[in-house]
Amino acid sequence: MRRLLALLVLAAPPARAETVAPPAHVVVHIDGMVCHGCQRKVTEALEALPFVADAAASFAVGGACLDLAAEGDTAPIREAVNGLGYTVTGIEAVDACPPELREGHRVDPWDDTGGHDVLVISRGEAVTLEDHLAPGKFTIVDFGAPWCGPCHAAAAALRAYMDDHADVAVRAITLDADDPEASYALPVVEQHLKWVAGIPWFIVYDPGGRVIYKGSEVEAVTRTIDKRRSRR
Repeated sequence: MRRLLALLVLAAPPARAETVAPPAHVVVHIDGMVCHGCQRKVTEALEALPFVADAAASFAVGGACLDLAAEGDTAPIREAVNGLGYTVTGIEAVDACPPELREGHRVDPWDDTGGHDVLVISRGEAVTLEDHLAPGKFTIVDFGAPWCGPCHAAAAALRAYMDDHADVAVRAITLDADDPEASYALPVVEQHLKWVAGIPWFIVYDPGGRVIYKGSEVEAVTRTIDKRRSRR
């Protein structure tokens, strides 16, 4: 889907206004959305346009899709999004809205494992972390959520790190609810995140099962693992 969106961005002239009309749908490619609140603001702004019947934005996918109620112009679409402080990088008429945009707010940060040793061990239920450590590997327990932009960025950074480090595994805990309030009411939060300010949050175990890091910084996670690895 991301590759398709990239191709559409290249295909769409970024500044020229064009007319769009039913039965086509419109995909809008957007930079700058990084959170659940961002996509809500974009959705509301696009739905307020008189020729738009329905809109769905996703920060995880980086875009929005519009159902058209009447013929309209692409200029108001750009103005609505850019006026919120985000950047429209392309607009494309399509036959149907991609499901990734319709359901993008529920995309899990680890839906794409990159082919690595990654398992989701909880979607909100209580879990004993030590029962899921990867034998002989550094295990990163990653607490994240579909609505959390920094969680998606952290997962991408860890996937890139794991490309070159086969001795690292991830055990993901997804706060699988529609918004922060509902997510922070899940049992696993009371169990493991009671005194944590927010997510992403990481707990890292060495191959012997000892905790070597707790915190929110991906760079600190990889730096700690590299330092411990060099001692072995």
